[in-house]
Amino acid sequence: MNQSATRAELLARAAKMKKPPAKFRLGKYNGRTLEWVAENAPGYMEWFHDNVSRSYWPEGFLEAYRETQFRMEEARQVQAEEERDWYD
Repeated sequence: MNQSATRAELLARAAKMKKPPAKFRLGKYNGRTLEWVAENAPGYMEWFHDNVSRSYWPEGFLEAYRETQFRMEEARQVQAEEERDWYD
């Protein structure tokens, strides 16, 4: 019996494997995951986006950055609504 897998079988197995989380490889949060930085230092995500060359961005950074921007905007809107309610 031949035990070697076909290329398609190897690709299917590889697709099922879970990738390790993307991490920053430089800067203040070197070694931290994108998720951790987005949760704990969302302003750094913006700074990193605006000041660091794309060639240094970790895999998945742009998607994480956009999600962080979306959450920050939602938080600003909630805060603005609370402030309006406070003065009404």
